[in-house]
Amino acid sequence: MEVDAAIVGAGPAGCAAAIRLAQAGASVVLFRRMEAFGPKPGEVISSLARETLSELGLLQSFDTLGFPVLAGSISAWDEHLPTSRDGIVDPYGFGAIVDRHRFEDWLIASARQMGVSIQCSGRNLDVKPDRKGWRIETSDRETAVISPVVVEATGRSSGLLGKGRRVGTDSLVAILQYGRQDDVADQRMLVEASAHGWWYAVPLPDNKAVIAFLTDADLLKKSAGSQRVFVEDELARTSLLREFSAQLISRDYVCGYPANSSIRECINGSTWVAIGDAAATYDPLSGQGISTALAKGASIGRLLASGDKLSACLDAYADAERQSFSAHLQTQRATYSRAAPRFNSPFWTRRTVLDSSH
Repeated sequence: MEVDAAIVGAGPAGCAAAIRLAQAGASVVLFRRMEAFGPKPGEVISSLARETLSELGLLQSFDTLGFPVLAGSISAWDEHLPTSRDGIVDPYGFGAIVDRHRFEDWLIASARQMGVSIQCSGRNLDVKPDRKGWRIETSDRETAVISPVVVEATGRSSGLLGKGRRVGTDSLVAILQYGRQDDVADQRMLVEASAHGWWYAVPLPDNKAVIAFLTDADLLKKSAGSQRVFVEDELARTSLLREFSAQLISRDYVCGYPANSSIRECINGSTWVAIGDAAATYDPLSGQGISTALAKGASIGRLLASGDKLSACLDAYADAERQSFSAHLQTQRATYSRAAPRFNSPFWTRRTVLDSSH
């Protein structure tokens, strides 16, 4: 089939782009992988997402999902005494605590309702230049799409188009633990710095909970058993996180996930563009992962629907992404520098000399 735009990747960025384009009357195909199982990091949606969801006409539908509100946060970062922030003072309202799989299924269903064609692509797509732009085929050759533009929303993968090389500023990884709680009385997110990294914890829907330890990959031991001992020793030195962990009925470890800041060297061409994590990844300390992905998806949708010259639109998006990443690095360095004086370890020393020139 021939469409106005093909989007590869059905996470928050890809879905937001597809929905925004469909709203403008464009014909869109959205390629998604088969459903993934197991936990997926990214459980908190900041209140900023409500603005994008409203633009996409999804805010009322999102609220009916009944996800718990994010009531605020408690942080033990640059002071030994924790500081709290109440969500009620946020001008955008409360954030939300979500089940990522359920949230993304809802986004895909919303895109389908707006006329977006959803295609399951498996793990491989064949993307080749065509006289009308691009020809995209699934690995089983059952689906072929012709599109003048391809939007890559493929996450941290090396990507389909361009060279895919990335410039990273660190080797941050997240070690996740999931557990259960008898009763959830406090719906605030906890953030705490520790000797060799930092932590966050948050209650999840259905009386679940997640605890995440963020550290550098080279600081972890190679064996799973040694890693667990390292993480448990680090947890024992915390205050907020140790107390939260003690309230859990059980805790199960899952493998680590990359969490570093990085930007793709080549973000776009004249007829393709990478968005979301496919373009740049951001340290989760910023707390804006899903909100940013939604906003950037909606942004590329607006640009492509504007009727302006395609290559100029894609160049403008890529320039904005680079500016955003540069600003993030400055904020990241300032934030880490506040906690660094409390600790004497490679993790914190590295972050006081982060190169913000990328």
